[in-house]
Amino acid sequence: MASPHPAPPETADVLVLGAGIAGLSAAASLRSAGMRVVVLEARHRIGGRLHTVPIGVSTPTNPGAPYAVDMGGAWVHGIGGANAPNHLYALASQLGLGCCVTDYTDSVIYAAQGRLTDGAVADIEQLYHGFEQHLHSLLHAPDPRLALMPIQAAMEAYSRERRLTPAQHSNLAFAVSNHMEHYWAGEARFMGVAALEEDVLPGGDVVLAAGYGGIVRQLAAGLDVRMRHEVLAVQYDAPPGAGAGGVTVTARIAAPAAEGVGPAAEGGGGGAVRQFRARAVVVTLPLGVLRSGAVAFSPPLELADPRKAAAIGRLGVAVYNKTTRGFYHSACARADHSPPKGES
Repeated sequence: MASPHPAPPETADVLVLGAGIAGLSAAASLRSAGMRVVVLEARHRIGGRLHTVPIGVSTPTNPGAPYAVDMGGAWVHGIGGANAPNHLYALASQLGLGCCVTDYTDSVIYAAQGRLTDGAVADIEQLYHGFEQHLHSLLHAPDPRLALMPIQAAMEAYSRERRLTPAQHSNLAFAVSNHMEHYWAGEARFMGVAALEEDVLPGGDVVLAAGYGGIVRQLAAGLDVRMRHEVLAVQYDAPPGAGAGGVTVTARIAAPAAEGVGPAAEGGGGGAVRQFRARAVVVTLPLGVLRSGAVAFSPPLELADPRKAAAIGRLGVAVYNKTTRGFYHSACARADHSPPKGES
């Protein structure tokens, strides 16, 4: 029989909403500063867009050997240097996680007629780099409106101005898709030229041989993470930033699904409702959740922080489809990548 009196709110110094890498990093830093932190996560797992799963791939020498596959983020872009370190790469090195270097100059490209020759690939890359230089000229042009032009529109205009043949235009579109749409997980017709201003760390790109799971587990070690806690409401005693009062977070606790998958395990559905109280809250919920209005903020974000609410409304959410294939022989020539001398 249910109690007629609701349970009192559970208290903490800080509540962190979302157990993705942003939430776990924030919670780990706050905990190391001596704060009592509770992390609320709607899913049945931690990591958010970082999700490493073992997949068995039978080979003649090692039948049924499991391989780590990242279903979400996989690369560490820019291993950094002494003056611009990549903290993710430094953490991976500290944990002894092997890394595999991505060599973009050693690509194999297939078209409808079969594998392209090295000369054909070089021609496509030369065409792309010419267009990339053109985009940078638009980015720094006196007219600031040119930086807001969609990359797709800039490519169409570039093709007309340079009088590219249909084959060259097709190759350029392929290169833009391969380099830009793949990198930013978005369509060129929705991305502005200003996207090129993104800061990029120096150094090459690597893939974690055992996946991002090792980093996720390390960040979560010792944290109080409540899985299957779907956040319903965030209520401030005073407007955020006012320097007084606290915050109450209401969450629904979903029952675990029979096999650990399905709607109940992923959040949603019925379940007990629980409240948490803290001095502050760190919101790292996915953009799609914030845009959906599934979480009721009081006062509403539109009133408490109009600029942030407007940014949430403007930002897009892309769908990234990944395909994993198993090979009998490793395509990675080097099993790991140690930081060059003088880098961390």
